[in-house]
Amino acid sequence: LGLPSCKHALHDRGVELTRMRHGEQGEDDEKRLKLHERLTTELSGVTSELNFLRRVEVEALILRGDMLVERALECAEEIMYRHEPFHQTIRMFCLISIVYDGVKRHSYYSSELINCYGPETLVALKTLEKAGLWKSKEEDPTGLGATAMAAAQAAMRGGKKAPPPPLGGAAAKKLRA
Repeated sequence: LGLPSCKHALHDRGVELTRMRHGEQGEDDEKRLKLHERLTTELSGVTSELNFLRRVEVEALILRGDMLVERALECAEEIMYRHEPFHQTIRMFCLISIVYDGVKRHSYYSSELINCYGPETLVALKTLEKAGLWKSKEEDPTGLGATAMAAAQAAMRGGKKAPPPPLGGAAAKKLRA
């Protein structure tokens, strides 16, 4: 007689636990839904701004190679002088640096970035330089491009390649041994 009532009690407790779990899950679902709504509202606000849309358009043109480097630099300067967040500005400058193999007037733009965003940006610029994301482009007096310039320099040396730099440290010791 006591056994069936114990079995029913366990079953009732299991149903109660299941209901509790579903109730908690419902609250979690509600929290997730509210979070999703807030994120959607925030993203909609950011992505519908004219500055965001313009920046995305310029980045796409740069990546496709459909924009002259001078015009791309003008757009990056515009972003900088509007005092948009540093990460957005430096992203544009780094993209230009990567796609166009460096930036002419590199030191000028570095100075302007430091003037606009403060001296702490110097550390970021040096780090980006070390990573190869922010680099200077040598001035090409011929206007022929880097490949033609390298060929002209090789021809001036009589077609000979420049000697390799001297080895130092561990590499030199290995060769001497």
